[in-house]
Amino acid sequence: MRVTTSSIYDQARRNVGSGQADAARIREQISSGRRVTSFGDDPVAANRVVRDTTTLSDVRAHRGSLDRAEHLLGVAENELSAAGDIINRVRELTTQMSSDTYNTQDRITAANEIVQLREQLVDVANTRVDDRYIFGGLGNAGPPFDAAGVFSGDAGSLTLAVTRTSTMNATLPGGEPFVDPAGGNTIFDTLDAIEVALRADDGPGLSVLIDEVVVQHDRLTTSQQTLGGLFDRIENVRGALDRTELATEQSLSNARDTDVVSAIVELQKTEQSLQAALAVTARIDGLSLLNYL
Repeated sequence: MRVTTSSIYDQARRNVGSGQADAARIREQISSGRRVTSFGDDPVAANRVVRDTTTLSDVRAHRGSLDRAEHLLGVAENELSAAGDIINRVRELTTQMSSDTYNTQDRITAANEIVQLREQLVDVANTRVDDRYIFGGLGNAGPPFDAAGVFSGDAGSLTLAVTRTSTMNATLPGGEPFVDPAGGNTIFDTLDAIEVALRADDGPGLSVLIDEVVVQHDRLTTSQQTLGGLFDRIENVRGALDRTELATEQSLSNARDTDVVSAIVELQKTEQSLQAALAVTARIDGLSLLNYL
């Protein structure tokens, strides 16, 4: 009889200790908002927490790459717009000065303006964002174009990882659109030829060069269209990343976060069981050895 009573008492004490631990655990889950904080809490859910946390880290890193690409491409877009204004002015001057209406002095004045426009275009072609010459390719030891517009960069494009399995260009191929990738005249070659014709008072020669200016403008337009396609891809990838982030955050919350309503119900049940265990312990404590004599 004494052994049986002792066993009951030990079990009652264990029930009290277990109930107190369970109640403390549930209160902590409600307070912190976290159901899983270690593998011991729930190994399956903990593995999912690790997986989802890694996915979210990847999403945020890739979004940073997209932001970087968007910034570089945005600067390129603005600079190509400025280059377009310059080329349009070159075409306007070339067309005007090809007419017999203008004299030698007019053409010399126009030639001086062409020199200034070339300098502006070189500045555009040497645009630098942070540590990168955005029209110079992958090498960034120095400005890719010298004062005469001679290109010393490379044809590479900066690429950035935007998902786990794909990359995208964050710059145009080096030199473009100022340099013809097929090996034809650069925009600076065309400007040089126009300046020479103007100083030589060569109206017919200027007429021939109008078509060359159009070719240069068309190449600029093609590069602007390429930028537009890259911006479209950025938006598409960003949308996919946003959807992945939303789904992963929900999955992470389901695995890690406390369902407060369920936790409160569980806490109430646990506290009721604890009160019952405490009552049993109190009754056993009230027993005297005389009860068994």
